[in-house]
Amino acid sequence: MIKYILSFAIIIGLAITNIYAQNLSISSSGIDISNSSHIEIPGLNDNPYSHYIDITNNSSSTINVRVFKRDENIVSGTEALFCFNGACWPASTDTSGINGGTGFIFQPIDAGITTSGLNSIICEFKPNGLIGTSYVDYVVYDYYNMSDSVNVTVIYDLSIGIEGNLVSNSIVTYPNPADNAVNFKYKVDSENSKIEIYNIVGNLVESINLDSNSGINSINTSNYKQGAYFYSFIVNNKTVSTNKLIIVH
Repeated sequence: MIKYILSFAIIIGLAITNIYAQNLSISSSGIDISNSSHIEIPGLNDNPYSHYIDITNNSSSTINVRVFKRDENIVSGTEALFCFNGACWPASTDTSGINGGTGFIFQPIDAGITTSGLNSIICEFKPNGLIGTSYVDYVVYDYYNMSDSVNVTVIYDLSIGIEGNLVSNSIVTYPNPADNAVNFKYKVDSENSKIEIYNIVGNLVESINLDSNSGINSINTSNYKQGAYFYSFIVNNKTVSTNKLIIVH
């Protein structure tokens, strides 16, 4: 019961004080994440996912940082857990340094420093074979000054796995984020179908005609610039779906 009271107090405190100036900021793969924004991670339900969030101390002095995780709305039976500064906590723990951590209450980050690798936040998600969309909030805050905080919502939008059967006129993409290649697994009821990939400003980057009613089409993305793209699944000249594709080199 005490844990839930503390968690509620953290949520209320951060919500009230979030209007003040911030010395902390976060980023992912070198891309800044604005406060109260979200990261979308589409994928398949047969693999666990890990996503790194780096923390920057923009102040002129050391900040003692703590991380708070809240399962805003996750698919029942899935698990959201996290690591920070080399320590990891189970899905049942919401705050770094509590219940099974490896010894630290907070992590000092020196002025002007951006964390990386194991020193950053590693957001882990285990679909456990289930499909659906899950929302997990992460809040980074100064242990001694909760008004200095920044938060992000990680959205896991997971479809059926590689070995699963797709319904007609559907598509799944993996890996996403991708590096040198991305795979599109699809099933259509027409031979007149294609995939169009656009950059963030809406310019067509690549168009791929699908030459069968089902299959896996692999695209070389090694020459794509790092960043966000969108791909549209088009059947009989109608857009069935449009989703985000992330390229990280």
